[in-house]
Amino acid sequence: MNTFGERLAELRTSMGYSQAELARRLNIAKSTLSMYEIDKREPSLEFLRRIIDFFNVETDYLLFNRSDESKQMNIKAINSSNESTLKSILDGYTQEEKDIAEAVARAAIEAYRKVKKKEEID
Repeated sequence: MNTFGERLAELRTSMGYSQAELARRLNIAKSTLSMYEIDKREPSLEFLRRIIDFFNVETDYLLFNRSDESKQMNIKAINSSNESTLKSILDGYTQEEKDIAEAVARAAIEAYRKVKKKEEID
């Protein structure tokens, strides 16, 4: 990813936000966000600050695609820690119970997404 717009779109999708949802959270028009993502509009300094704060990313990454290697290592450590925590939580359950929990979680997430999508339309 080389451009600001591409990095912005990648951040948005990696966090699971639609353009409409992120635009609402940042208090901008969806069309404005779209223009940023396709590099048809230059972001203001104020907007850059909001993006940096919202996604908790470094300015160098957002503007120049340079990321701190230690930050990447921290992200890997957090992911590893999260995996360990999840495994320890699930250790006491049978495979059938784990499958049920996964199905319930997926259903809850789907229901949540439907509600959010309906809110975007309304």
